[in-house]
Amino acid sequence: MIRIPESEYDVKQLFVEADRDHYSLDAYTYFWELYDEYRRACFDSSEVFEFDVIAWCCDYYEQSPEEFVRMYDIEVPDDWTEMSKDELTEYVLEALNERTDAISTSEGILCRVF
Repeated sequence: MIRIPESEYDVKQLFVEADRDHYSLDAYTYFWELYDEYRRACFDSSEVFEFDVIAWCCDYYEQSPEEFVRMYDIEVPDDWTEMSKDELTEYVLEALNERTDAISTSEGILCRVF
């Protein structure tokens, strides 16, 4: 059975049902907004556009700014460990957004794989 989400709550439920519920609520809202925008732009109301949880999991991950610094070897100031969380988040977001889509979330940063 194809499940078509109608809200960010439905998106979260699809992740729960697929045992992939490891994103923040901010991430589910972002997924919903992207999905809904694409669905409205590309399909008429009679077409079904399935939400593929596994594809979203392959395309996006959410981690702390520190994890992104280490994972992508992002160049940061020598004193980056003394930066506030907000300062580091903004710094890392700027670096990531030069390469891909990334947003700040309550759990850290949500980034599209690149």
